[in-house]
Amino acid sequence: MISFASYNKYNNNMLHDTLAVSFVNAVTCLLVGIFAFATLGNIALEQTTSVENVVSDGPGLIFVVYTQALAKMPAPQMWAVMFFFMLLCLGLNSQFAIVEVVVTSIQDAFPNWIKRKLVYHELLVLILCSIAFFFGLPNIIQSGMYYFQLVDHYAASVTIIFLAFFEVVAVSWIYGVDRLSKSIKQMTGRNPSLYFRSCWLIFVPVSLLALFAFSIYNYEHITYHNGKYEYPGWAHGLGWSIVSISLMFIPCYAIIMLARAEGNSFVEKLKNSLIPNIYECKICGEHHCEHIEEGLLPQELSPMMPGSPESPPPVIIFQAASKSNISNHHFQNNNNTPRDAATTKSSTVKT
Repeated sequence: MISFASYNKYNNNMLHDTLAVSFVNAVTCLLVGIFAFATLGNIALEQTTSVENVVSDGPGLIFVVYTQALAKMPAPQMWAVMFFFMLLCLGLNSQFAIVEVVVTSIQDAFPNWIKRKLVYHELLVLILCSIAFFFGLPNIIQSGMYYFQLVDHYAASVTIIFLAFFEVVAVSWIYGVDRLSKSIKQMTGRNPSLYFRSCWLIFVPVSLLALFAFSIYNYEHITYHNGKYEYPGWAHGLGWSIVSISLMFIPCYAIIMLARAEGNSFVEKLKNSLIPNIYECKICGEHHCEHIEEGLLPQELSPMMPGSPESPPPVIIFQAASKSNISNHHFQNNNNTPRDAATTKSSTVKT
């Protein structure tokens, strides 16, 4: 969602998009839940058994429950073709989303290296797709379902909640709700309501932390086929290794930044590592504006956080048209998207 949103125009009405996505997602979940549980109940009644014994979660819901429901409908062949064509489209859509997130992250993190070594954007996509292809080969062998269940159980549960929690904390508490609200007002002309600010600051982090704690507390070893097959110990170790690979980047990068920070003691390094390197314009209070593009003196810039150094580093590069933080002034003159405007020049302020 974040990667796709980065392609929007700077003054895009994000409130409408947020409400539309949330509403469609909620309605879809309700419809799918009603259909799935009604079908499960009907199958359990026909087999004179309980719902728990019909099918477990996972691919069985798609390839067992839905197919039995389609077989009882008029013209089942037509509905089956439409249903599995929809699954094919959903799978392709998910692949596009996953690949685009990885490609965008790598390009934003190492833009110069990508241009110098790979030259072409398509070459990076080819390399990532080739790596994903070889990692996906175990899914098509005879024991592929066991491998799929293992990866799905560990990679798609605990890690998502953990990463989402730190993402919300970084945006709401470190970058700050006030600065985020200020940026949204600059883009849309309206301040976020108290409800949204309360969710960002309190309710969402607390909810995610509670979900993470309950998921750890209620953790059960993965099984297959309604508990008939239990995974061996080395499989659980492989699963937790997959989880660790996803989660290790947050503490590792924190340690790297702490080691690179200035200071003689641990407390000084910790304090300096928490100071943002974003500076505001004293004229209009923005960190991307026409005054910075015109070239302000360093003393005309103020730190965005109390306790930051009073003057910026000797050389500061201000991207006048980056992907996600381009000034509203820039888009009043043209209707380019952030990606289209990313080639405009940068302004350099030197002491």
